[in-house]
Amino acid sequence: VFVSMYESEKAASALDSERLHAYLKRHHLRAGYGVLSDEDSPLLEAYQTAICSLSIGRKLSADKALFFFDDLRGYYLYEVCAEAGNPALFVHPAFDTLTLHDAEARVPLAPVLETLALNWGNRSKTAKELFIQRNTLQARINDIETICGIDLSDQQLVKHIRHSYLLQQYCRKDTRGGEES
Repeated sequence: VFVSMYESEKAASALDSERLHAYLKRHHLRAGYGVLSDEDSPLLEAYQTAICSLSIGRKLSADKALFFFDDLRGYYLYEVCAEAGNPALFVHPAFDTLTLHDAEARVPLAPVLETLALNWGNRSKTAKELFIQRNTLQARINDIETICGIDLSDQQLVKHIRHSYLLQQYCRKDTRGGEES
């Protein structure tokens, strides 16, 4: 874990980071770099963000050795849910409902919801990725809405469901950068 407090004009250069990355790779090490901050910032904040960047980086990239918090900031809340909380509390209830439905259904609907959410609700793209006609997709979306009691034309709901899938994917990653078995 690297914590760097510096004066603005004496900040580490990109070349310094490249050299550090090469050193870490050569010695099979990994490092997390916290929030880039000036000398007036709390040391604890820099340390905590460095630890967080190392943890997130390990889950996302097996081939990198140096992880910067600023590059991984979008995964911060997923990491908080995975480590300090219960990710299931943040996952939309439609997941459990569709899991129960799909266990007995002839046509599973969970993959439809996942693809739709990951495409930000774009129905044309979703139909194309699922290799189904738009009318078939619309019928399945209607089924999902009825079964789960939701409205998939609500962009905030689609965003919540999208983040639910991304959170679940993130939580399945192990600390070596690959998928858990």
